[in-house]
Amino acid sequence: MARGLVAEITMFHALREGLDSSYTVYHHVAWQVPGRRRRVRDGEADFVIAHERRGILILEVKGGKVRYDPTAESPWVTTDRYGNQNTIRDPFDQAQESKYILQGALKAHMPRSWVNIGYAVALPETERWERFSGLNKLQKTILFCEDLVRVREWVERVLNYYRPDPIDYKEAVKQLEEPLITGLPRDKRGSRAA
Repeated sequence: MARGLVAEITMFHALREGLDSSYTVYHHVAWQVPGRRRRVRDGEADFVIAHERRGILILEVKGGKVRYDPTAESPWVTTDRYGNQNTIRDPFDQAQESKYILQGALKAHMPRSWVNIGYAVALPETERWERFSGLNKLQKTILFCEDLVRVREWVERVLNYYRPDPIDYKEAVKQLEEPLITGLPRDKRGSRAA
């Protein structure tokens, strides 16, 4: 099984067990938008976490032991359990891209509304780094393996980082159903799985 998939399964279970019914969690939200030269761009968000009072969080998940070195030619590297190293795309860039796609989809359905959408990165197989560089890659928006046992507190902390004062996002959360989610089974906690 691919490392990324193992990490996503770990996150799915952590979110399912750690978040209460006030949250709705969507897994593997695929999107497609027009790109340059009339080409279509495909992408996906590993998880979209929605709360009627706190807003929406896009979560990009990376498996293996991940390290980041901003001075390296390929700054993001993951190491699997066999010691194989692979460079990976910047997960913050991926999460941010999905954020803007989701904002555009919601704006098309709700032109006069604004919703708090944040983005973060989950590294469920990586221990917390002692130091970290990058203004747009704040350590407080990274979930490490230690955070899995308190995933609700972590999600709330990240959503508070993007917007500290809760407001009513009920209509925006409801609108997520139409543009992005189709045909996914729903369980009693509001989680959706691809």
